[in-house]
Amino acid sequence: MPEETRNFPANELPIGPLWRETKYTDGQHVTVFVHDPVTKMGAVDLSREKRFLGHTLVNIGLPTPTPVTFLVVGAKNLEHALALYPSELSRAAETAVKHLEKEMQEHKQKIVRAGDKRNSGARDSRL
Repeated sequence: MPEETRNFPANELPIGPLWRETKYTDGQHVTVFVHDPVTKMGAVDLSREKRFLGHTLVNIGLPTPTPVTFLVVGAKNLEHALALYPSELSRAAETAVKHLEKEMQEHKQKIVRAGDKRNSGARDSRL
C-alpha cells in the first residue's frame, strides 16, 4: 500500500522497507499485487510477511470510475487473497464513498452563491 507522501530534499530521501511487486490480473476487473519483502540487496526478507493489495475501478456516482486500492487483510497466499477480494473490495468501496461524501459536504459549505448573505458584496482583501 502506498506510504504517506512526504516532501524531502533529494539528498535526504529516506528509503524504507522494500517490496518486490508482482501483478496478477484478469485484464478486466480484478488486479492483485503481491508484495514480497526484500532487503536493500534484493534478497527475500524472511523477517517480514508478504502482503496482498487489491485494485479495481468502481462506479460510485461520479462521472468516471474511481480507482480503489486496498490491503487484502489476512491473505496468506494468492488463492486466499482472491477469495477475500470481494469482501475487502466492498469494505474499501464503502470507506471511499464515506470519504467522498464528507469531502463533498465540506466543499458545499465553502461555496458562496450570488445573493447569499455570506456574499454581502464585501471584497476579499487578498484581491
